Amino acid sequence: MAVFQASAERNLVIRIADHLRAVHSEWAQGLDEDSLLEMVENGIARGRRYGLTFESSLTQFVVLMVVIGPNFDEHPAVWAVLTDDSIAPNERVDGLILHLTQRDWQQARAAADPMQWFAAPVN
Repeated sequence: MAVFQASAERNLVIRIADHLRAVHSEWAQGLDEDSLLEMVENGIARGRRYGLTFESSLTQFVVLMVVIGPNFDEHPAVWAVLTDDSIAPNERVDGLILHLTQRDWQQARAAADPMQWFAAPVN
């Protein structure tokens, strides 16, 4: 079972990395394969600390890390939605669109720290 789970996890990382290469090619073009896969792995781990389990939710989360910044989830308004127990975990990323203002997104982008791609998520 552990081998199957490890294989499934690796395939998830590869699918999200492929998505980033296809949809965010400018961002991904300067990255070597190992770095990209490490960044995706760290993004998935970061998303999972909010209870995300669906591939679609994890992909959206990692895409937001690319578009806004790898630590976008530390912005208070983002964090509030991602930890809101009244929203099902896999619906929280979609909830960000409903609850955040343009100013919230701008602030999250302004606070982006590229080194957070390589930081272990805090549980």
